[in-house]
Amino acid sequence: MRTAVLACLLLVRAAGAASEPRRVLVLALDGLDWDVVRPLAAGGRLPNLSQLVADGSTGTMIIPRPLRSPAIWTTVATGVSPRTHGIEDFHLAGRRVASSDRRSEAVWESVSASSRSVAVVGWLATWPAETVRGAIVSDQALNPGVREGRIFPLDALSAFPVWAASCLFDGTPRTNATSPRIRPNTASTTSSSTASGGSTCATRATRG
Repeated sequence: MRTAVLACLLLVRAAGAASEPRRVLVLALDGLDWDVVRPLAAGGRLPNLSQLVADGSTGTMIIPRPLRSPAIWTTVATGVSPRTHGIEDFHLAGRRVASSDRRSEAVWESVSASSRSVAVVGWLATWPAETVRGAIVSDQALNPGVREGRIFPLDALSAFPVWAASCLFDGTPRTNATSPRIRPNTASTTSSSTASGGSTCATRATRG
């Protein structure tokens, strides 16, 4: 029986000098099962993911049925059950579920309240993007049908390659942007976490 539909990695970079901030990266891959990953990694077919696993911590979630990605991702972000945080499916009352439907504090809110910087990229049920001490690129950031609330702040566009930034700006993808892949020569540290599409996301928190 599958007990996990969300593979998570927790990566902590230890501080060097006392004044150097300690950074935490949470990488989540929707639908990825460790029972699939482990044999592939053992065969040397996932070198980058294997290195991330070696450098961080991993775990398997035991989650209630039915399996709904927004509910699971919000449970990871809040530490409470879907019944408590209020996000139980992709839609609510005939509309797309929204961040405003969440009844519990997410980790990026706690980080911001602690006067630390946070960046959230592509986490499910983060539209409309909330005001944080840092940036949020919501799960609807590249949806041309959504006109407002896709990112916070607006200058977070600078973290995206040219084709993605133009799509975020006016809702119309560039004619040469046929694939949702980040170009290696233009991707930043934050945007590179979305290179495999909308099912991949990352949250990064830093002190200071």
